[in-house]
Amino acid sequence: MLSNLKRTEMCKCCLSGDERIQLEHSKRIDRELNEFKRRFLATQKIVLLGAGESGKSTFLKQMQIIHGTGFNEQEIIEYRTQIYENILKGMVYLINGKTHLGLPWGDHNTIRMKQIVSEYRVIFKSLIDDRESDAKRLGEKIPIFPEQFLANNLVNLVHELWSEESIRQAFERRREFPKYFVENVPYYIENLDRIARKNYIPNSDDILRSRRATTSINETEMVIKSVPFRFVDVGGQRTQRQKWQQCFSDVTAILFLASCSEYDECLREDPSTNRLDESCKIFETLVNYKYLQNVEFILFLNKYDLLKEKIKTSNIRSYCMDFYGNPKSLKDVEDYMLRKFTSLKQRQEFYEKKSNFSNKRRQADDFDSIGYNEHSDKLKIASKLSEIDLNTSRDEKTIYSHFTTAIDTNNIKTIFEMVRLMIFEKNCKAIMLA
Repeated sequence: MLSNLKRTEMCKCCLSGDERIQLEHSKRIDRELNEFKRRFLATQKIVLLGAGESGKSTFLKQMQIIHGTGFNEQEIIEYRTQIYENILKGMVYLINGKTHLGLPWGDHNTIRMKQIVSEYRVIFKSLIDDRESDAKRLGEKIPIFPEQFLANNLVNLVHELWSEESIRQAFERRREFPKYFVENVPYYIENLDRIARKNYIPNSDDILRSRRATTSINETEMVIKSVPFRFVDVGGQRTQRQKWQQCFSDVTAILFLASCSEYDECLREDPSTNRLDESCKIFETLVNYKYLQNVEFILFLNKYDLLKEKIKTSNIRSYCMDFYGNPKSLKDVEDYMLRKFTSLKQRQEFYEKKSNFSNKRRQADDFDSIGYNEHSDKLKIASKLSEIDLNTSRDEKTIYSHFTTAIDTNNIKTIFEMVRLMIFEKNCKAIMLA
């Protein structure tokens, strides 16, 4: 009988009551299937936000490795230059940090070490300072080639500097000179003999650990299990946050990354501000921002591997006055971190009261003040659309939280699959509510 519905639709007056119900039911199913197909095939826009050095760009690299096409030849050359830069700058930062901390040279001859530092700074000026000045003048990127990195006994100088006890002490006390990034130095020095080859091509681990501040809006598109995704990576430093608002149109979800291991560290931009506090202030502003009320929020508490090691030697209670658990208990620290962020989402009643005063302030005030003001269980996805709970209102939005290690490909692969399923579930709910 259903096969004749299109024919009989032309003369509905001839249909029985049951046939009319059957026709309407069939048309409703067709509409839902078309809407599901439209939403399923629509590009899912994920905006990566968070403070500087929280792991946003590293996550994006992981997406290219796991779901994209990897890196092309030009990108590999650029990453190789970044790695050389990270080694060169990292060692200079440690030398400066040693001086800042007043650490004396160790067992080595002081005169010899000063000579090594002097030679190193000459090479640094040529490969970093002069090259960056030329690149700025010419308006183009200038790579560092392996022949340049291997010249002037540079590799031996790096080895000698790292063997110096006071340099390694400076690395252990790196949170005391937060202006410099040196986190990846031990990894690169451990692999320096491989990196110091004329035919050196960075592998995935090398690329994932390379660091360079994001100063523009970078978009990467890829298809993941037949669904197109667009990832938008924006710089997290304070000077870059005014760019965030222009990324909010047609956004599917905000993926906010916070470094959970940085509870005892300060911002590069402002040594008086704790990094964890800064991340919380940013997250609180975003998750309560009225133009993002219908956008899903995914929270990645990143650098979990560093957190597990850090709590053994750094007492979180000394930096977080509202922590009351066992500072050496990973579970207590995890619970604290989750509560600290998820409790920042205001209830709907608060948001409605706050909106009564919105006309007295320009729309972007809350957003522009980000970071400046004072004050895993797996997802259970229903196997059928009819099993989805449609009673949850938009006001009771869940913050989907995960502890992550952005440099761990398997970890990110597993957790992003949960995120993908969550997005699929939300699209199904939206269709059923339509």
